[in-house]
Amino acid sequence: MTNEFNKNSFYTIGEFLFDLDTGILSKGEDEQVLPRLTKEVLSCLILKAPEVVSQDELIADVWKGQVVTDENLQQRITLVRKALGDSGKNPRFIETVRGVGYQVVAEVEKVIDPMTSRANTTNNTSDVVGQNKKRASNLATFISSHLQKLNTRFVKLTSFIFVASIAISILVDGEVTHAVTEVNHEVYPNNVFDFEHEHHSSNHIALKFYVRGKMYYKRYRKEDNHLAIQLFEKSIQVEEECALPYAGLANALLQGVYQYDFPYEELERALSIIEMGMNLDPELAELHKAQGLAFALKGHYRESIDAYHQAVQLDPKFLSAITNLAFTYREVGKLNKALEWHKIAISLNPTGAGGYQHLAQTYAALNMTDESEYWFSKTMELRPDYSLGRLFYARFLIGAGEYQRAISQSQEILKLAPNYIRANNIIGDAYYFSGLHQEAISFYQVAKNSVGRTRDYANYRLGLVHAQLGEFQLSSQSLKDSLNKLLQRVDRGDQDPDTMMRIATIYAVQEDNKLATQWLRIALEAGYVKYHLAMREPAFQLLASTPEFQAVLTEMKFKLADIRQNSPIFR
Repeated sequence: MTNEFNKNSFYTIGEFLFDLDTGILSKGEDEQVLPRLTKEVLSCLILKAPEVVSQDELIADVWKGQVVTDENLQQRITLVRKALGDSGKNPRFIETVRGVGYQVVAEVEKVIDPMTSRANTTNNTSDVVGQNKKRASNLATFISSHLQKLNTRFVKLTSFIFVASIAISILVDGEVTHAVTEVNHEVYPNNVFDFEHEHHSSNHIALKFYVRGKMYYKRYRKEDNHLAIQLFEKSIQVEEECALPYAGLANALLQGVYQYDFPYEELERALSIIEMGMNLDPELAELHKAQGLAFALKGHYRESIDAYHQAVQLDPKFLSAITNLAFTYREVGKLNKALEWHKIAISLNPTGAGGYQHLAQTYAALNMTDESEYWFSKTMELRPDYSLGRLFYARFLIGAGEYQRAISQSQEILKLAPNYIRANNIIGDAYYFSGLHQEAISFYQVAKNSVGRTRDYANYRLGLVHAQLGEFQLSSQSLKDSLNKLLQRVDRGDQDPDTMMRIATIYAVQEDNKLATQWLRIALEAGYVKYHLAMREPAFQLLASTPEFQAVLTEMKFKLADIRQNSPIFR
């Protein structure tokens, strides 16, 4: 293999962006130019990742037949690691394979050349979109011709920063999107602009806001998500005819609803923004992915699955859409489908923590405890600071009866992210399931001071706890409010089996066994398969001894066994 690289040959390695041509290694706004041999060593390792590259191969590729000692090579590896902030003892990027050579262990992804995109494809669905694509094609030709003439280091760096600013939008931990191809025809509707005067272009300013917003969004922290929203809004204000910032804004709002206790009103706002974006470009995969998440948060799972499939059809390697599709199939009990899509997601990103977390959840749903424990451990190993992964791991531990471990995991979340209030609900559940009601109440009360989904869940659980303590005056209003909201969601088309199961638990603590069993069956028909959680649910304490409840549990158990027996995954 030779090191003859094309212009704009960009790769991501972990959170870094590397230009094999110029040797520029960047992370956010920080960048460094690697010495020639250090650049060649890193390039060789990246291009052969994830294979182990022997010392002989490295010397042959980099030094081209020159006599080089092992110590010289090791010195270059040390310089590569230093540039990446890596360590030979605890490698995150370059690992030494004893007696063989070296291997890149971080996620590596080739950045699609922004000079080639879907802008060259035919689209007859919209004159506006067609015009934008034609303009983008003209822009691509213009940029390409300029890049051929780049001679000075200053101009080369200017062009690099331009291209890298687009490429940064696909730097994510556990998720690789193809925003580059979308940026090319979405953010630059004008056919030409002068590099020397690019700071005057509203399109370039809009792109900068979008890229910065994407960077903050992918940090997956509440405060960063707020910043991402502001940046996406600024991008839209600067250039209203670009579809991509609408997708970014919608995704950030939906992430806020899902993870950071944004009020439900933001869900409707996101749907409105998605519609505006689709009016600009109905073929933007990011918008269909956002629509899928919005439908999922509403409990409209059939529509969610359709939207995710549309996103994947438009972009077959759209990892977040694929991962979300697997998640949604799991939520409706279609575990075989979920496993198929998990397999695709992991093949696209074998070092991404998110893919293994979702796979672990599906194994948990299949009542395969050992497999689930293994993949959750893999998730934590890959990304110890992954709060959402720990949250679902704690939920799994509750279903497994490991209450103290669930509490420890949730407390670790609060150390990593003190404002991640959802963890209080998980700690509350661990105490509630273990019979420590007063301790549970104290954590639910903290979560109740939040908004949105976290607040509603805490209020629902507080109603159940007070009912079991015989504190009916305290429980009645909470249960009444929770039941009304849950029934309204079902009336509005909510297909979430968890919604039906919560209704069943409320009727159970109210000792209405007939309605409780009826809603248990509705949940089962909707796809509820969380056998261990149902079996351990304290609200079913009185109902558990009835033949009807036992029959539902038996059906659930047989359903899981049938899935495992007939799934091609397990053959």
